[in-house]
Amino acid sequence: MAAFWGRSVKLNIDGALLGSPSLTDHEAEVQADVNELLAERRRARPLLAQPFGAFLVGVAMWSEATKLALVTLFCTMTLVTLANYLILIFYFRDEARRSRVPVWRGWMIGGVAGTGLAWGLGIWFVSLTDPVANQFGLIALAAVVGTGGIAFSVMPAASISFVWLSLLPSVAQSVLGFFTVRELTGTDVALGPLFVAYGLMMTGSCLRSGRDLRQLMLRHREAVTAEGRLERQVQARTRDLEARTYELLLERDRAIAASRAKTQFLASISHEFRTPLNSILGFAETMRMRLFGSLGNARYEQYAEDIFQSGRQLQEILDGLVALSHIEGGRFVAKREPVDLARVVEDCLRDHSQLAESRSAKVDIGIAEDARMLTADSRALRLILGNLLSNALRFGGERGEVQIAARLEAGETVCIYVADRGAGMSEEQISLALEPYQQIDNLLARRRKGAGLGLPIVRALVDLHGGRFGIDSAPGRGTRVEVRLPREPLRPARNAA
Repeated sequence: MAAFWGRSVKLNIDGALLGSPSLTDHEAEVQADVNELLAERRRARPLLAQPFGAFLVGVAMWSEATKLALVTLFCTMTLVTLANYLILIFYFRDEARRSRVPVWRGWMIGGVAGTGLAWGLGIWFVSLTDPVANQFGLIALAAVVGTGGIAFSVMPAASISFVWLSLLPSVAQSVLGFFTVRELTGTDVALGPLFVAYGLMMTGSCLRSGRDLRQLMLRHREAVTAEGRLERQVQARTRDLEARTYELLLERDRAIAASRAKTQFLASISHEFRTPLNSILGFAETMRMRLFGSLGNARYEQYAEDIFQSGRQLQEILDGLVALSHIEGGRFVAKREPVDLARVVEDCLRDHSQLAESRSAKVDIGIAEDARMLTADSRALRLILGNLLSNALRFGGERGEVQIAARLEAGETVCIYVADRGAGMSEEQISLALEPYQQIDNLLARRRKGAGLGLPIVRALVDLHGGRFGIDSAPGRGTRVEVRLPREPLRPARNAA
């Protein structure tokens, strides 16, 4: 334990607090840095300050001290400086010096300690020659101790060794004076306690400077380590993001290619389906209408009806696939023209008359006179109303009621709605029904035929016209689908690519 100014702290020789949490993390690196810093401070020019200082002492005391003592001081400091210079040469040539910290630390401390001892013995030898030289030597010694203690405070062990070895000969001379018969002077009496106090003061200063510098180096090392760790994490995260971005781009390209392939396939296969399908519908219609006479059996008539209805259903599915592929591929060109909404509704009802009869459904039509005319694509409007009417008839229940109505809102928007009193849908089922090729997963839906394209086609065509689309439905309460279209086009129709 060392006590300074009434405060007691436990210190190691390098001036760092024992048990400091930061010492356990970067001890080896900081010790290596301390060696490097002390070596840098003792390169050629700082080393030459030792013999140069001895030379100045010799010049100042040339007339008071003996020439032998002064020359001995200069030569001793020169030899010690040369030894320290050789240590530094070997140190900087050692490429593995950061892994051999204790070895080089010992050499560093030894070199500094030797320098301090050379100063102490040299000035003690000079001060023996004359009282005036003694007084001047003590002043020079105090200056050397102060300067060296500060210069080597990077490594407190080296600094403290320099201080005490420099003072040791003069303190020993003062102590021995009490046991000799020679008469003691005031300088002899004050020299021992004064230099001891001076040494303790320099020791405390060296410990504090070394501790502060060491802690600063530790914090710097921790900051550099944390910065490096953070930089590595950022680089790793950047590489992960780049890899993920590349994967997403590949997925996007594959999705685009798959969508393009699907669109091309539907476009090419539609023609292959339409030719035989038209023949099936034509022959079935001929048999239903008995254009060439009776079929001869009631079962044949029912078969002909079934063939016709199945063909119509297949035709609706095919038309929906082609329309959706054209919309998704951006190849559906909306032709804006004046359209009579009431006539479009009548055409759709006529096309679905067989389905309405089979379901024994009643369809009520209420088109307001001021909502009849609007500017839209007639094909798209037929698809919208046809799909909504088909869904309402299929899911409206046996002997259900379907209502088709239109009104003008705010003089600019035509609101069309198709409502039924069927089973209705929950919010989850509505979200599922709006996805292409999806059907509501319940018993009622499995009894109804369809490809799950009606509502997705309606929503896409409404968006194409700059309108709005909404569904109001609940289980057991039926479904009401509203389509709001601008009476005049909000934007020009897209041109064909």
